[in-house]
Amino acid sequence: MEIAEKAQHESGKVFRLAAGSFKDLTRVSDSPAEIWRDICLTNRGSLLEAVNQFENVLAEFKQALIDSDQEKISRFFEQASKIRSTYQRISR
Repeated sequence: MEIAEKAQHESGKVFRLAAGSFKDLTRVSDSPAEIWRDICLTNRGSLLEAVNQFENVLAEFKQALIDSDQEKISRFFEQASKIRSTYQRISR
């Protein structure tokens, strides 16, 4: 939400153009902060591990962008699609 707000101030368009998926992705921010604080602190170890993994994936993606590596960028999205398809089959 902080990044979206900054972009909103810069362009004046972000929240006006945001679609349903943005609202779904950010709905947690409507919940009381105390609930999420407690959830985060209770799951501190797992969250720190997930944040580290997320940072690693972002760093790889960032490097692919810096390098204009079309193949790596394509693989990033192909892998995400493959994982999502697998999850959808399992969750039915």
